[in-house]
Amino acid sequence: MNIVDLLKDQLSGQVAKQLGGSVGVNETDLSKVLGAGLPGLLGGLGKLASSKQGAGKIADAIGGMDSSLFGNLAGMLTGGLGKQGGGMLGNLFGSQMVDGLAASISKLTGINAGIVKTVLGYLAPIVLGSIGSTLGGSKPSAAGMMKLFDDQKSNIAGAMPSGFSLDSIPGFQALSSSSSPSPSTSAAPPPASGNKFLVPAILLAAIGGLIYYVVGQVPKPADKLTEPAPAMTAPAMSGPAMTAPAALPELPKLPSVDADKMLPELPEFDLSGLQTKVTSMLDGLGGKLSGATDAASAEEILPDLTGYAEQIGTVSESLKVLPKEAQSSIGNLIKSQLEKLDPIFEKFTSIPGIGDSVKAVIEQIKTALLQMVGQ
Repeated sequence: MNIVDLLKDQLSGQVAKQLGGSVGVNETDLSKVLGAGLPGLLGGLGKLASSKQGAGKIADAIGGMDSSLFGNLAGMLTGGLGKQGGGMLGNLFGSQMVDGLAASISKLTGINAGIVKTVLGYLAPIVLGSIGSTLGGSKPSAAGMMKLFDDQKSNIAGAMPSGFSLDSIPGFQALSSSSSPSPSTSAAPPPASGNKFLVPAILLAAIGGLIYYVVGQVPKPADKLTEPAPAMTAPAMSGPAMTAPAALPELPKLPSVDADKMLPELPEFDLSGLQTKVTSMLDGLGGKLSGATDAASAEEILPDLTGYAEQIGTVSESLKVLPKEAQSSIGNLIKSQLEKLDPIFEKFTSIPGIGDSVKAVIEQIKTALLQMVGQ
């Protein structure tokens, strides 16, 4: 089975006309969007399925759909499919990654990014429903999703348009790099890419330890070992007397270690760049929170809030290895941002019916920010 060809066949003819009418684009433009959007969406799902947790999210999404509509694309295209699919994509990837995918396809095809995002919203349940129809009534599972997308990896890669790569879209490369190691693998996962200050410090400490070990193991010259040892006298017993051993050879001298030359040249710390990153991050957080007006929209941005919590945690860890002056500067910046965020936090958490999971993430974010300003 080739999942790409299967979906292309299903999204042709009358179904394509119906989809174009629902989205509001002609068949030519729809064909352009589908040419990149279909393998792009499948590729994103494949990266998500490279970890057990991500594969579980896909299985849960399929399990929550009406299985009677699997394979019935004409039936799926009626009703609020686009809005339903947009929510699916947000839950699977987060709105920032969905926006990045739509923008990348828009740049490749010349089609408006808003239209592309709408098409992706319609594609999501169609793709997931088609995958569900291949299960033959079996319950979707994380293991099944991992195997399916691993089997389809080459088919999906072969369908990608020239010049189009998911790895160039923020967030997608991290999906595949965060996959859990197999039981036979003992290698530790790579450090987070955003933590560019902690890695050089750890590397410096490791190299320093290596230098200490090497220097500590250099033996002192054994000048006196060249003198022959006194002859050993055999005890009173029968047999030939024991003779003294031959002189030990002089140990070779190891080359001296120049510690300064072994240490790597660390990159110059970019305080201005970190300040810009923190400001942009917190401005984006405030914008997300301000856009939520009811419990439903608050729940919809939960994946984004979780992403912001992880970013803030990364910045917090980075601050621990920075100079005191830099820590103070970033702390003052966060303190000024908190003065703007506090009323937004209060308004957001007072939305009637807001879930406990959303409140917990907000509390996690506030606590991390307060710790960075020393409160």
